[in-house]
Amino acid sequence: MSHAEQAKRLAVVIRRGLRGLYRTGITRMAAALAYRTIFSLIPMLAIGLLIFGSVVSDEQVESGVRRLLGYAGISQISVSDQYLDAPVMGPMPEGYSEEVEDPKPVLSAPEVDEIITDLVV
Repeated sequence: MSHAEQAKRLAVVIRRGLRGLYRTGITRMAAALAYRTIFSLIPMLAIGLLIFGSVVSDEQVESGVRRLLGYAGISQISVSDQYLDAPVMGPMPEGYSEEVEDPKPVLSAPEVDEIITDLVV
């Protein structure tokens, strides 16, 4: 079998495979699976935390939550002051005002620690 024939057969196999994938709706099924997985994680974590909290002490729960947040990298997220006042790119809609009536403060690390402590206790 020549290289040209092998290339043609490979192209036919790939084409038929892609048609089959799209015909079965595999991309839609994958999106549905991802959607369900993402939205089921939070309730499962909450239930797990409640069960874990009923078995161990509050200090161990707090330590576990902190380790989980550290492992996920959430404890390293911070907002730089330079981005808070950065100009918005692109044209703004008619009547838009840059003045904020009631600005919300950015949480500092001790405030986040206090929130976690209140959540656990």
